[in-house]
Amino acid sequence: MPCQASKSPKSSALRTAVWKIIDSLRKQGFVIEGVQNRGYRLLCETLRLSEDAIRSGLTRDWHGDVFVRCYETITSTNTFAKVAAAESKLPCLIASNGQTSGRGRRGNFFHSPEGLGLYFSIAFHWGRDESPTLVTTMAAVALCRVLQRELGIHADIKWVNDIFLNGKKIGGILTEATSVLDTGQAESIIIGIGLNLERPVRGYPPELADIAGAVSDGICLAQSCLSGSGLITDYADDSAEREYTYRTSGDSPSVCGQEIVHRKVLNGPRRYFGSVFAEDERGGISFNRNALITMIANELYYIIQGLPKRDYLDEYRERCFVLGKEVLLDDGRVVTPTAISDEGALVYRKGGRDVELTAGEVRLLRI
Repeated sequence: MPCQASKSPKSSALRTAVWKIIDSLRKQGFVIEGVQNRGYRLLCETLRLSEDAIRSGLTRDWHGDVFVRCYETITSTNTFAKVAAAESKLPCLIASNGQTSGRGRRGNFFHSPEGLGLYFSIAFHWGRDESPTLVTTMAAVALCRVLQRELGIHADIKWVNDIFLNGKKIGGILTEATSVLDTGQAESIIIGIGLNLERPVRGYPPELADIAGAVSDGICLAQSCLSGSGLITDYADDSAEREYTYRTSGDSPSVCGQEIVHRKVLNGPRRYFGSVFAEDERGGISFNRNALITMIANELYYIIQGLPKRDYLDEYRERCFVLGKEVLLDDGRVVTPTAISDEGALVYRKGGRDVELTAGEVRLLRI
């Protein structure tokens, strides 16, 4: 955005307006370089949640302007999205750096430590025949597609709303609806997504230690950045050499419990590391949560637009690891699911006929 020197009042007002925008972006954590009489260029995207970054990344196909709000810590993004929906601020997207009362299905607590995960809710008008259960399956596939496409991670799904990686739960989805009183039809849908990106330095609480995982378990961010996989792009007009530090955390030799540091001299100020990674002030590489949020929201929109077709359910079925295995239902019965219906229900046999389970929890008895 060039800013040529000029003494005219109009040019002066334009420069002031541009400077205010740049100043606002810098306060959000974007690293922007200014060159006198030449303009500005973005050197580094922000690692902070940014309303501007999320809003600009959302597809224009979302109906109307999306109401976006980001918070440092709140009780629950779904709770805040419900309030926005009640105030007719739809569609809306609420994201937070942490949650003090993150919720899963049936009121289960979702551990949401600050800065280590993706916690957001999106609410929108519905008015369709498809059930909230089916919407949950759409969100699950959207999330898994983004992880596969952007990070090369193949995540699995435990019916109906849990996301797993290598046998550990890394995320969950909570779908809620507001309904028309006369008909009971869903008027608006609120989808909450929680995804563990990195493990806490001191590990998960004892009750989660054996069951919780993180996206970082499935990747070696440092090696990816150094492998020439296309995550790094450089500016052609600058040949200066720089040394960068890559950090990640986790539990394996490549992603271990303590900080790993890799350094390499790179030609040019290579500041962009693909759309799902960003660089912090110290040169460390971390997840670009703004990009991940918009990618998942956009993927969800594309799936919704495909209705009434159910093509995406084939992918859901392929990722659902409880099919053909014994599971324990809420009422204590043990059944073996055989299929996922076109409405997203879990199907099992009872008395020689198919029975569909549309709500509740299932627990896998054997892996």
